[in-house]
Amino acid sequence: MANYPVCCIAEMPITVLNKLLDQARAGSEELVPNSDYELSVVATTSDGSSRLDDAATVPPLHDSFKPFVTSTLEDASRNIGQATYFAVLDQQSATDDSAILVRRQSDGSLTTVRATFKSVQVVLVSLAMATLGFQEIRNIADSQGGVYGRPAEAPRKGGEAPRKRLGGA
Repeated sequence: MANYPVCCIAEMPITVLNKLLDQARAGSEELVPNSDYELSVVATTSDGSSRLDDAATVPPLHDSFKPFVTSTLEDASRNIGQATYFAVLDQQSATDDSAILVRRQSDGSLTTVRATFKSVQVVLVSLAMATLGFQEIRNIADSQGGVYGRPAEAPRKGGEAPRKRLGGA
């Protein structure tokens, strides 16, 4: 199976990395029993450079594991080899269990969508297999409050009513 790179653009506790890896695999398990881990976290080498292993990163990670941290999505894209799709953990990831999924286009530009940890591996595999399109994922995320895999909040009594859709779409 293919492995999908995971980069960090913020310092990330090992507990968050373990949670991502475990929840991403659990999400795959729901669709495909006996799914393997397919995410590879970009690590820091002893000289401070980045290293992306060919094998998936399997939890539990220990404190000795040091993820490579870059400052921007563009920097992250330079540390993931030739991958078209990859995941990025940012400061928000540590608080809401979501990651940024990134598509690197042929011209080098990047498009992004936020997804729950549980949906990261499933979506990356689906994108690579072309069973889902990136714009389709973005549209679904928009309808779910901006994060793919997280249901939109239900209306609350006394709160704003949801917008009505016209035209049956």
